[in-house]
Amino acid sequence: MRIAKFDVPAEVLAEFIDAVCDKELNSTVVSRTEDEYNIEIDFDKDDVDKIDELEEELDTLIENIEEENDEEE
Repeated sequence: MRIAKFDVPAEVLAEFIDAVCDKELNSTVVSRTEDEYNIEIDFDKDDVDKIDELEEELDTLIENIEEENDEEE
């Protein structure tokens, strides 16, 4: 069993967890701050592609909130 670690901004936590559930992976919130959650996902060697997809989805979610923040300024 392997573990992937993600730092997920609070603004996109729900969307990220939805993506984790869609991929049928198990996640654990390890710690949190006011703005961010540290999440660990257990996965097997066969699930590496799913983890790569999650990384891409998280990057997209973060880019979207950064764009929204830029537009508000």
